[in-house]
Amino acid sequence: MAAAAVRLPTGPPPGGADELAEALAVLESPAAAVPWDALAASRLIGERELQALRRYDSKPEALQASLLDEVSVEGRSGRRGVGGACAWCLSIARVEPAVAIATRQRSLPARATPAPPPPLSPALTPRKTPSPPQKNPQFGPAIVGAIVSVLRNVSSEEAVHRALAMLVAMLARSPARAALLARPLPADSLSAAADAPDLLSGDGGAEAAAASGPSSTTQEVDACAVLLRLLQRPDWFTQEKAARVLAQALAARPPGSGVGGSGSSNGTSEIRAAADDKNPTTSVDPITAAFLEWCCGQLRRPAHPARAVPSAVRALSLVLREKSARAAFTRSGGPALLSAPLRAATGSPAESQLLYELCLCLWQLSFCRPAAEAAVTAGAVPSLVAALRSAHKEKVVRVALFALRNLLEADPEIEGVAHQAAEAGLAKAVATRRLQQWGDEDVAPALEQVSQRLAKGVELLSSWEAYRRELTSGRLD
Repeated sequence: MAAAAVRLPTGPPPGGADELAEALAVLESPAAAVPWDALAASRLIGERELQALRRYDSKPEALQASLLDEVSVEGRSGRRGVGGACAWCLSIARVEPAVAIATRQRSLPARATPAPPPPLSPALTPRKTPSPPQKNPQFGPAIVGAIVSVLRNVSSEEAVHRALAMLVAMLARSPARAALLARPLPADSLSAAADAPDLLSGDGGAEAAAASGPSSTTQEVDACAVLLRLLQRPDWFTQEKAARVLAQALAARPPGSGVGGSGSSNGTSEIRAAADDKNPTTSVDPITAAFLEWCCGQLRRPAHPARAVPSAVRALSLVLREKSARAAFTRSGGPALLSAPLRAATGSPAESQLLYELCLCLWQLSFCRPAAEAAVTAGAVPSLVAALRSAHKEKVVRVALFALRNLLEADPEIEGVAHQAAEAGLAKAVATRRLQQWGDEDVAPALEQVSQRLAKGVELLSSWEAYRRELTSGRLD
């Protein structure tokens, strides 16, 4: 199979609608079409996976959504619920054009309308008890499992790009679908030889399943392990899309299974604040640890001049939700790697999203004491003050304030936070921001808290401390 040429943009990685448009450009390209029947004939995917791909690929968005998402259907007495009906027929009926239904209704013979019965008194009116809604699981796990099987068993760049584009479009339309990737997926075509590859070796036998053919029993596969292996491929399109999907899948994992979220992995929404991380969990699952190493590697030596660093930062803003991930990132030297991109993004309106995600990473790291100390040592405080002073987006001001508030609160234990903030002009920046009107109700209280904590921290700095710092730095005023 000839690999389809995918033209990569030179700008930063897309987000939101742009991300969906880029994925759709790959899916709608005639050169990117993949003959799924040929893959099945080569015994790289099974019959069930072939049927799932046929039902989903290149179908209208409404039909794809009906197959992926759970649908609440009201149960009715005297009729079978969803469990006794054909889910595929129900999904087709939901997306059938209304005009066809109206046409059939007009073709039916007219019937006389019976006279309404006399109304009953309120005391005799029977009370209807609605049946609880039933969940229609649809075909989400089967479809996602088929796509992951393509990524696992097929080495063709054409097929891998199309499978990744399907996952990116799927999550761009509904980030909550990342929960489908966070659970074990059915994969009846996977051979035992491909079930235990080294997560970091990158060789896992992409075509090994073809030798023994599909297994006779349905197996389960971890989509995160498959996506992690794709990060070792040489082309940047595969690395970038696999990293994006993997970060969302890890963030959607339930608590206690590695990196945990609530099932929703919206990359631009702020997450819940963690509790105190003075004693962070040191254990982290191997997939998360390997992914954090990949992100640090992109921050050190970017594989793409314009898109590697933003892609790594976006992934970190999701993965660092978990305490153990913050500790592992700190052990890898990650907090110091965020300083240079943060300084470069400050003051540029075109880099507002990158600046937001960098500040979001530092805010999450501020809950972990070793990570906060490493960030302060690397000069994060002056960069956060500069972001607060020059940010054009309210969400950037909010998250920069939250990060500074946490760091100032830990000033007695993390030496130098208040001093660095004062020298960077935090008091003036806060005073200027307090004159503005904010749509976010949390910004004004946060400004007041930062101002109070800065004043308290400055009071702790005696004149001798200030003189000692001047001597140490070699600058005497």
